[in-house]
Amino acid sequence: MNRSGRAIGMLLLLAGLGLAACASAATITIGMNGDKPRVAAVGPVDTKLQLEESDKEISLDLKNGLTCANVKADMLPQGTMGKSPLEVATSSEGCVLKLSDAALGVPSFSIQIAVNGKVASTKIVVARGKQEAPPRPNAGTGTDTAGEFSLATLLQRSCPMTFAIPNDLAKQDRAIFYVTPLGTVLQRSPDPIDENDVVEVHIWVDPRLKPLLRVKRTSAIRTLGSISIVGQDIKVKSLPGLTREGTGEEQPPCEELVVSLGDFAPGRAEVTISAFVDSKDIPLGSFDFVVGRLYHGTFSFGPVLTWNTEREFTLESRNDSTFIGQNDPKDPEVLWTIFYSAYLSGRRDLEKPPHNLREAVSLSLGVVPDDFSNHVLVGLSVDWRTFVFSVGGHWRRQSELEPTSGLAVGDPFTGTEIPTHRRPWTGDVYVGATLDLRAAAAFLTAAFGSAP
Repeated sequence: MNRSGRAIGMLLLLAGLGLAACASAATITIGMNGDKPRVAAVGPVDTKLQLEESDKEISLDLKNGLTCANVKADMLPQGTMGKSPLEVATSSEGCVLKLSDAALGVPSFSIQIAVNGKVASTKIVVARGKQEAPPRPNAGTGTDTAGEFSLATLLQRSCPMTFAIPNDLAKQDRAIFYVTPLGTVLQRSPDPIDENDVVEVHIWVDPRLKPLLRVKRTSAIRTLGSISIVGQDIKVKSLPGLTREGTGEEQPPCEELVVSLGDFAPGRAEVTISAFVDSKDIPLGSFDFVVGRLYHGTFSFGPVLTWNTEREFTLESRNDSTFIGQNDPKDPEVLWTIFYSAYLSGRRDLEKPPHNLREAVSLSLGVVPDDFSNHVLVGLSVDWRTFVFSVGGHWRRQSELEPTSGLAVGDPFTGTEIPTHRRPWTGDVYVGATLDLRAAAAFLTAAFGSAP
C-alpha cells in the first residue's frame, strides 16, 4: 500500500474512533425471547448501568427487528415524579432514551422497559457520577488532623444501590421504601400500607453521614428550603477508622441505613429525615404516603335465598264456598337483608386481598330490614372484592292459625280475616350473595339517584 493509501486508512480509523467517542457509553440492549422482552445493560453487570454526570441520554441497542416505536420506558417508582422523566426517541445514532431535567437530579434509580405493552421482568439499576472523594475544606493546607467535611458535600455523594423488595411483604405486614437522604423516593413496595404495617426506610449514604441521620414519623408537614444549600455551612468531623479525603486513599464505600417505623395512624403519614450535628437537629427532607384503616368487619346488603319460607294463609273459593288455604312452604323465598360480617382472623385492610382462606372467612349476622323482629340469620361468609358470599341458618317466627279458633287448613271459613299469630322460632338453611354496603350505596345512588 502506498503512502496516500495508508494516510486515507488512518484518517478513516481516526474518524471511526471519533464517532465512537461521541456515542453514549451507556447502552441498554433490548430484544425478545419468544414473546417476552429481554433487557440487559452493556457492562460488567447486566442489571446495572453507570452514567457520567453529563450524560443526558442512554443508547438503546434494539434486536429482533424492534424499533423505537415498540419500546417504552419508565422510572421507578411510578408516580414519584408524576409524568415519566424518560422518553424513547430517535437520534442520528439510532434509538436513545432521553433523560429529562427531573431525572438528571436523581443519583440512583431503576428503569423499567416495556416492549409492545409487555413489561420486561429485568429492571436496570442506574447510578450517576463517578465515586470520587469530595474535597475536604483543609485539603492541601498540610493539616492532617481530624478533618472536617461539609454536610452538603456528604449529601451530594452519589451512592449506587440495589433495590431488594420481596414479593410477600404484604403477608409479613411490611413495606419498604428506598429513599435518598433528602427524602426523594427511588423505589417502594407496591402494596397498600395499613395501620399495623412496619415501614422499613432504606438509605444508602456516605459512612460519615450514617451515624448522624435521624429517621422518624412526623404528623406535621414541613416546608423545606432549597435542598441545594442544605448543610452548606455545617461541618461534620471525621469519624475514627474512616478514610480521610486529601490523603490519596480510596473513598470509603457507601453503607446502608435501615430504620423500621410503625404505629402509623390512618390517613396521610409523613417520614422526616434529619441530621443531628452539634446537638442540633437539621431537617434534610421528607416523604409521605397513605395509610389504610384496619377494619374488624364489614356491612353488606343484598338478597338471600332461604328454605325457611313464610307460611301464608289465604281464602280460597270453591263451589260457592270459602276455605282456608296455605302456600307451599317447600318453595324457597328471597329476602333482602343487611349483614355484619366480623373477620375471624382479626383486623383487615379492605384495600388488600386476603392472603389465605382463613383471612377471607367471617362470621356473619343478618337481619331483614322490613321485618326486623321476626328474622335472624347467622352463618359463615367469604368476601371477594366487594361481594360477600354466605351460607348458614335462618331463624324466623312463622305465622300459624290461632289455636283457640279451632281452625285448620282446608276448613270452610265465613269471616273476612283469618285469625293467626306468630309461633316460636323455626330454622332452616339460607345462601346469600350480598354487596359491600359502600358499593351498594354507590350502586343505588347511580341507579336511582339516591340510596335508601
